[in-house]
Amino acid sequence: MGVSVLGDTAQAWLVAAHASASSGEIVGLVDADAGPGRVALEVRYPDRRRRATIEVVPEPRAADACVIVAAADLDRQHEALASNPSRLAGRIVVLAPGGAGGAVRAAATFAAASVPVPALAEVPGFPVLGAVTGGTATISAVKRHLPIGVLEATDASAVTESVGPYLPDLVLAESVLATSLANTNNVVHPPLAILNAARIDAGVPFRFYRDGLSVAAAQLVEAVDHERLSVTDAVRLERVPIAEWFRRYYGDQGLAGDGIGPMLGTFEAFAESPGPATLRHRYLVDDVRSGLAVIEAVGQRLGLRMPVTAALCEIVSRLVGLDLRAGSADLASELLERGRTAPSSPASRRGVLASAGSRERS
Repeated sequence: MGVSVLGDTAQAWLVAAHASASSGEIVGLVDADAGPGRVALEVRYPDRRRRATIEVVPEPRAADACVIVAAADLDRQHEALASNPSRLAGRIVVLAPGGAGGAVRAAATFAAASVPVPALAEVPGFPVLGAVTGGTATISAVKRHLPIGVLEATDASAVTESVGPYLPDLVLAESVLATSLANTNNVVHPPLAILNAARIDAGVPFRFYRDGLSVAAAQLVEAVDHERLSVTDAVRLERVPIAEWFRRYYGDQGLAGDGIGPMLGTFEAFAESPGPATLRHRYLVDDVRSGLAVIEAVGQRLGLRMPVTAALCEIVSRLVGLDLRAGSADLASELLERGRTAPSSPASRRGVLASAGSRERS
């Protein structure tokens, strides 16, 4: 089958390295800033080491059935999809991450270009955390049980069979509405960033989950999550509080604590995460415009009151000088109409490891 990763950022390199290390295959990477050719990497996980080979290419390889779109910010992801949509037609396209309504938005991009919509899927976060330095990809944490949502009538079994060897820790979600409402970054980043806005605006370096985390910040995160859960309850999705998402992702990798504050404040993989250096950072812009604003709009469509989420959307919009709610109402309506549909295949939600059950986990 084969896979290419579309994206010219450090996160795309990490995803490609993880995909190659997990599958044992050469993975393509579209990076306009790197010269074409093969790059060998040592992939260092906390408990093991693997080898990866990445083939830097000008566009997704013709033989690859799947393209994973990994970008550090969603504007770049949208640009990557819109720059030449015909090269993605007929493939499986996985947005990693998609943001709230990402797959629905991507489908509209292809339709506007009069290009057949590919099989679209999305995950609600980066599959791995870490950094690439020289010939080494250091992966500090892997998101276990990361949901993957498949849009509408797409054959879920075809998606999971294609993606499974490369991202073996995925679990099939009920729908893309489920993944759109499950992004932990949307819930955590804006509250913490707002309470550290003076530091960010002054350009003062700080560690986001250490210096920037307080009891009050954790309480604000919980308040946002309470409103998010009211939305998942209203659409009858599995009720998963944010602390449970983190426990599922990192519980086998050292995450501990009874609440979101202790979890974020003690998880070693988050220790040196830097705070934003500008207010127009994805923690504020992306996680509101393609996150909280859409979740708020979905809640409003369902007749729910979401005062904390609404306040955050308004405050962040004023801080960054952008209307981060623009288009969110229409996207919410589209997401409720198209994103609630379960994939056409009755594939199991046990994960996408069925064909790789005997392979070691990375």
